[in-house]
Parts: sequence; structure tokens; C-alpha cells
Amino acid sequence: MRRAGVVLAVVSVVFLLSDSDVRGGAGGLVVPPKTTGPAVSFTVVTVIADTAVVNGDHPVLTKGQTALRVQKSGTFDGALFFSGRVFSFNQGCIITPGFTLQSSTEERFKGLMDLWVPFGVRSQLFLKLGDPNKAAVTDINDIACSTVDGVTSLSFTGTIQFAP
Repeated sequence: MRRAGVVLAVVSVVFLLSDSDVRGGAGGLVVPPKTTGPAVSFTVVTVIADTAVVNGDHPVLTKGQTALRVQKSGTFDGALFFSGRVFSFNQGCIITPGFTLQSSTEERFKGLMDLWVPFGVRSQLFLKLGDPNKAAVTDINDIACSTVDGVTSLSFTGTIQFAP
């Protein structure tokens, strides 16, 4: 349990101390043909793989834990949440041979965010900017993949816009 707490603390610190260049993610399966409205910068840190951390006899998994921070002008907001879609990933940072870190991340996260960010989180973060159901990642940058103590985290920045 202590190890899981350390992982969550690290994700939280990265989330809270990251500069205004934000890292993000999106739904990956449906790319809207057109986006409009304000461009929102974001940062995402998500645990995409985790070996069982044993606390006594009970495994503690952090896979799927995600931090999302958004920025529009000087306004910031963020959330920590569990992503069932990320939890379902069977591969590490790179999907299969032939994919790069960039193409793997875009395949998984570029597009509408509804598959990997719960509605309550999208509603909290985007309600004042646009329809939370139409929030889409349109650009992904600054991708990093790291493994520490058996926990693999994927982080990236990007731009979110809204489908009409």
C-alpha cells in the first residue's frame, strides 16, 4: 500500500508542479472532422502498466490512475481520476512493432476524450469552455515514457478543442 501511495504522490506532484505547458490525452477512436472554439492546453500523466505491488498478501495496482491538467489563458484546473480505457491497455508505451511512441500515443489518445476521461471529469474541466461531450485532443507533443519500480507512466502535452 505504501508503494501505491508513493506512485500517486509522484503523479500528484508532477501534476501540481508542472509548468503552464500542459500534457494531455484523448479518446483515440473517433477523430472529429472539424473542431472549433477555444484551444485549451493540457498535460496528462497516466500509469499505463504496473506490476503488482504486494502489500502483505494483497496486490495493489495503480494502472489507469491519471492526472489531467488543463489551461486556458491564465486559468488552470485539473483532476486525478481512474481511466478504465487506460487500465485496459495490454501493451506498454508502444502498441506494437512498427509504431513509434508518437504514433502509439496518438492512436490511443487523439480524438474525442469520452472513452478515456469520465464525464464527471470532463464536465468539471470543460463546462465553461464548450460541450464536455465534444472535447477532442487535436494535437499531442512532448511525449515521455518512464518506468520506475515496475510502474510505467506515459506523459504528454497537447491541445484540446471542441467538435461542433
